[in-house]
Amino acid sequence: RLDTRSSCRAADLPREPHRSGPPAPASTMDDQAAPSRGGRSRSPRRDRAGSRELSELLARLGSGDFDAAIADIKRRQRHLKWKRLPKRLILLRHGESEGNVNRSVYTSKGDSHLELTPAGLEQAKAAGARLKALIGEDRVFIVVSPFERTVQTLLGLQLGGLLPCQVATV
Repeated sequence: RLDTRSSCRAADLPREPHRSGPPAPASTMDDQAAPSRGGRSRSPRRDRAGSRELSELLARLGSGDFDAAIADIKRRQRHLKWKRLPKRLILLRHGESEGNVNRSVYTSKGDSHLELTPAGLEQAKAAGARLKALIGEDRVFIVVSPFERTVQTLLGLQLGGLLPCQVATV
């Protein structure tokens, strides 16, 4: 399996900015607002200006001034969703199994336990070589059932040239 865990270390994570010195004392005066993040206090005059700016912004938003920008943002989000989808989807069936060659094997063996025949393993190897030529060094995500023949097909793909480090299975 491909290790999909992040190689992120604690040293790489963003840290809270370091503040030196003691914390700023809280104001007890009624005419001042509580200190903001930087330890500075905001004046009532500045609060009124901020409130006015917010009212103006909301009025412009309500009048449609930002409709084009909002539409652009939605278009960009839709584009990014499509960009995350896989480039291609490849469907592959398991190689020839014992049940494909001899139907009576189902009387003595459960369906999930049927194995690939030697010809089925060769088919899987050939498919692995073709898949490797098609995807090159890209990663591939493979959905595989727990049936023996499908797991053996996956191993055949790797024997055919698909590198285990390129494969993540689900």
